[in-house]
Amino acid sequence: PGKLEDGVTRSRFRLLLVLSVLFAMVPVTAAPAVAAPAGLIINEVDADQASTDSAEFVELYDGGVGNTDLSGLSIVLFNGSDDASYLAFDLDGQSTSATGYFVLCGDAANTANCDLDVSPNTNLIQNGADAVALFVGDAVNFPNDTPVTTTDLIDAIVYDTSDSDDVGLLVLLNAGQPQVNEGGGGDATADSNQRCANGTGGARNTDTYTQAAPTPGADNVCAAPSIALINEVDADTPGNDAAEFVELYDGGVGNTDLSGLSIVFYNGSDDASYLAFDLDGQSTSASGYFVLGNPGVPNVDLTFSPGGFGALQNGADAVALIVGDAVNFPNDTPVTTTDLIDAIVYDTNDSDDAGLLALLNAGQPQVNEGGAGNSAADSNQRCANGTGGARNTSTYAQWAPTPGAENVCQIVVVDPVEKFIHEVQGAGNSVALPDVAVIVEGVVVGDFQDTDLNGFFLQEEDGQADSDPATSEGIYVFQGGSNVVVNLGDTVKVTGTAVEFFDVTEITNVTAVEVTGSGAVATPVQLIFPVADTNFENIEGMGVEVPQTMTIVEYFNFDRFGEIAIATDRQIQPTAIYEPGSVEAANLADLNARSRITLDDGQTASNPDFVRHPDGTAFTLTNRFRGGDLLDNVVGVMHDSFGYRIHPTAGADYTSANPRVLAPESVGG
Repeated sequence: PGKLEDGVTRSRFRLLLVLSVLFAMVPVTAAPAVAAPAGLIINEVDADQASTDSAEFVELYDGGVGNTDLSGLSIVLFNGSDDASYLAFDLDGQSTSATGYFVLCGDAANTANCDLDVSPNTNLIQNGADAVALFVGDAVNFPNDTPVTTTDLIDAIVYDTSDSDDVGLLVLLNAGQPQVNEGGGGDATADSNQRCANGTGGARNTDTYTQAAPTPGADNVCAAPSIALINEVDADTPGNDAAEFVELYDGGVGNTDLSGLSIVFYNGSDDASYLAFDLDGQSTSASGYFVLGNPGVPNVDLTFSPGGFGALQNGADAVALIVGDAVNFPNDTPVTTTDLIDAIVYDTNDSDDAGLLALLNAGQPQVNEGGAGNSAADSNQRCANGTGGARNTSTYAQWAPTPGAENVCQIVVVDPVEKFIHEVQGAGNSVALPDVAVIVEGVVVGDFQDTDLNGFFLQEEDGQADSDPATSEGIYVFQGGSNVVVNLGDTVKVTGTAVEFFDVTEITNVTAVEVTGSGAVATPVQLIFPVADTNFENIEGMGVEVPQTMTIVEYFNFDRFGEIAIATDRQIQPTAIYEPGSVEAANLADLNARSRITLDDGQTASNPDFVRHPDGTAFTLTNRFRGGDLLDNVVGVMHDSFGYRIHPTAGADYTSANPRVLAPESVGG
C-alpha cells in the first residue's frame, strides 16, 4: 500500500480519520458548576442607620448546619434607580460560622460578628428602593450596571425605607412576594430587615421579614424596638436619690402592651444583675411613655421595690430592656444579650466598663450623667427624643429630667408653685416634692447666714400651719449665692427647688429671697424629755424650746465639732448596774436615748476658730464648762445632720453645778 510523506499508510490514515470523526461526534460533558448549598438564604439586611450608615451589613444563614463553604458564590447589590448592579463581592474562601451565620459588613469595628469587611466603610448599602441578591458565580460577572437577572440566583430581598415599590427589582422575588420596608417598625435607622421567626420563609420569599433590633451573626430575636426603647434614665439625683427613674418610649404609638418584657439593672462591680422588674400588665401612656421609678417621680407607672430611694446605682452600671420574665434574672446573673431589646451603659464620671458595653452595638459609648457638669440635676436622655435606635447610645445627652414626657433637650424653665412648708415636707422621712420648683413663705426661726451652714430656717406662720402632727412646719433654706440678709422674726418668701439632701429636707438652687414683713407668729415646739420617740422628722426645721433643766452629759466631739450632749440628768451605762442583755439594761438604754439630745454650735466646720460655749459666748480656758453642769432655756432649731440635733439660736442659761475642786481630796495613807 502507498505511504504518505510521513510514512503513515493510507489505510491507517483512513482509520485515524474515521476515529477522529467519531470522537468529535461524542458529546463532551462540562465540569459541573458550583451547586448552591441547600437551605442557604439571606436572613437579615441593615441598610439604614443614623448619620453615615457605618454599621450596615448583609447576613446569610444556612439553617443552623454550620461551617458551610460559600466558595463560588457572590453577593450582589442592585440599585433601584436603574435596576442594575452597583457592587458585587466574591465569597470564595468564606464559610458560615459554627451556628450557621455569615456576615458581610462595611466596618467590622461597628458591626458585631462581621466575617468579611468590605469597602466602603460608610454608606455601603443604599437605602432603597434597592435589592440584595445571592448568586452562584463570581463577582466579576457583575460589573457595575449589570442588569437585574435571575440566572443562577439563590435568594434576594428587595427593600426600601418608606419608598414606592420597584417593579424592575421585584422580578428577583417569587411572584407575589413583597418589597420590604426597613422603616416599617417606625424607625429605619434603629431597625434591620430580618426574617422572623429566624430563618423562615424560604429562598426568594420576603413575606416573613419584619423590622427589629439588628442581630448580625446571631438569631433574629424579632422583638421589635418599636415596642419600646429606653428613652431616659436618671440614676443620680439630689440628696438620697429619691427621684430616680427609667423611662421607656414606644415612638409615640401609645398604649403599647409591655407584657412579657422586663427591665434589668446591671452592676458594674461584677457585670451582673442586681434588680429586675416584670412589666406584665403594664403599658405605655397615650403619648407613648412608661416610667419605672421612685414613688415621688412625676408620671411614675411602676415604683421601685425594694426601697423608696437609691435603687439605681450611679455607675458604671447598666439598664437593659429584655424579652422575658424578671425571675430569669436573679441577683448576680451575668450580662447577656440574649433576648435583649435595648440597653444603656452609664456612669457619673467613671471609667468605661468593657463587660457592660457588650450590651450595646459595637462602638457605642458609655454615657456620663455628669457630662454637662451636674449629674444630680440632669438625666441621660435621647436627644432628639426617641432617636438613636436600639442598643445605640450616641444620641444621649444630659438635660433636666422629663419623666413620662418628651425629652426637650434644652434648659427648661419651670414656673415655681406656691406651697405651704408642710406640703413640701410631707408626712414621710423625705421631701414630698422632690426636685420641684416651689415658693414658700414663713418666719425666720434660725439665722445661720454668717456660718458655714450658709442659710436659714423658715417656719410656717401659726395661722397657716396644718393640723397633721406628722408634717413639719419648718424647713432649711440653703441660700447659696443669695446675698439677701434676713433676721430672726422676719417673714420671708423664698423661691427655689425642694430636695432631700443627706436626710435634710431643704430649699436649694434659690432664685429669689424676699423679706415681706416681720412680727408674724411661729410658735416654737416645746421639747420635753424624755420624749416618746427619737425620730424628730415631724419637727425638722422648726424652732424648739426645752423648758426644763438639762445636764451636760457628753462633750467628746466638742473640741472638733462644737457638739455636746444634754440630758435630763447624769446618765449611767445600763450594763454598769444591770446584766448585759437583760430587759432592765434594754429599758435603761431606751430611756437614756429618749432623755438626751445633741446641742450643736450652728456650724459644720471641724476644729473651728470660734468654739461656742453653751451660753452663746466664746469658750476659753477662763470661760469653760464641765460635765454635770446645767443648762436652762435651751432654744434653737431642729436639724437632721448625722442624727437629729438642735442648732442654738440664742445662748442657754448656764449654771456651773460640778466645779473643778481646787485640790484633790486626800486619800489618806
